[in-house]
Amino acid sequence: SDALEAERDLLETIMENTPAHLAYLDPEFRFLRVNSAYLEGCGRSRPELLGRSHFELFPHEENEDIFRRVRDTGEPVRFVARPFVYPDQPERGVTYWDWSLVPVKDATGGVRGLVLSLMDVTDAERARRAREEHLRSLTLLMEATQALLAESSVRGMLSQVARAARSLTGADAALAIST
Repeated sequence: SDALEAERDLLETIMENTPAHLAYLDPEFRFLRVNSAYLEGCGRSRPELLGRSHFELFPHEENEDIFRRVRDTGEPVRFVARPFVYPDQPERGVTYWDWSLVPVKDATGGVRGLVLSLMDVTDAERARRAREEHLRSLTLLMEATQALLAESSVRGMLSQVARAARSLTGADAALAIST
């Protein structure tokens, strides 16, 4: 009918005009539908995905346990900046994703499908971590400067320099020698 076709067109428009990587899976985690963002993100084509199991293509034991729990309990999950390493693309390093898995229920409350939504937040998470590390270093430098200025002997100053060097570098030991 025209109404059904209009609804499909609307769904397609929504799926294709979002930066989120979207996939609709059946209860056995087979891909039924994916948007272009999902295809681009995973580096696969639609024919490579549709009808195949998510975990056949992207094995990940912990995530599979999460998917099973959502399917079996009917309770959605959401993660923020969850780290992920592509097993087949280790050169990408650790990536970070906000993702959710939401069950779609039938009239009886049984799970008939799952909506997987992913947002790549790698750049933002790396920037946040770098900012935190920079602030940690600045704080350590301020504390070391205050401790150094409070010392009145060369020996005490050298001790503070060694302590600061250990804190800033994460080293187990540091040596400061007066000549």
